[in-house]
Amino acid sequence: IHPGVSCDACDKQPGGDYHRGNEYPDDRLDNEQYDNKPINLIKAVHLKRDDQVDSTSDNRDTRDQMNEVGSSLALSTPHSSYLASSQPHLSSQPELQRKLRSHPDPVSSHILDTSVGLPAKGVSVSMYKMGGEQSWTKLQSRVTNDDGRASNFLSWEEFQPGTYKMHFSTGQYFKVRATETFYPYAEVVFEIKDPETHYHIPLLLNPYGYSTYRGS
Repeated sequence: IHPGVSCDACDKQPGGDYHRGNEYPDDRLDNEQYDNKPINLIKAVHLKRDDQVDSTSDNRDTRDQMNEVGSSLALSTPHSSYLASSQPHLSSQPELQRKLRSHPDPVSSHILDTSVGLPAKGVSVSMYKMGGEQSWTKLQSRVTNDDGRASNFLSWEEFQPGTYKMHFSTGQYFKVRATETFYPYAEVVFEIKDPETHYHIPLLLNPYGYSTYRGS
């Protein structure tokens, strides 16, 4: 195209720009109609493409699968996790007491014959409890085993604060062994203040003397 020569295909406007209305009349009309047409926002928001994935449904299916019984990946909310961790594990009082007790019986005994350096087996041991007017009530009698030990005189439920004594038939023990002794029996009196604690009453014995202490 040369200056000064008109062209039938295009109509030049002042300023050198070509008027596009003559060249693309349909586009101009469509643009004007689109600009002036109101948009329905409610409909636009609810429109969904055919290839769009429903993530809400997938997440719900995943939660249902993970919450099945026995699943180690069960989902929990932060609130429920906090409640579960903040709740203390409650145990009944008897179970708690059994865990704290270090021995199946509240009172046990052990006799050693220091004259021969061996446990004193076959010795009769009786346990008593002091009642009103300082009278003694017999609770139970046991015989020491091959290791010189005796226990199970009473249960934890029967064990109460008070004054008790252990009666050791030491005279009979030495008589069976044809050994002369100065003491026909030995008694150890002791006081219980905490009935939730185990008490061990040992006896170190010989024909002419004995000693005792609180053991473990």
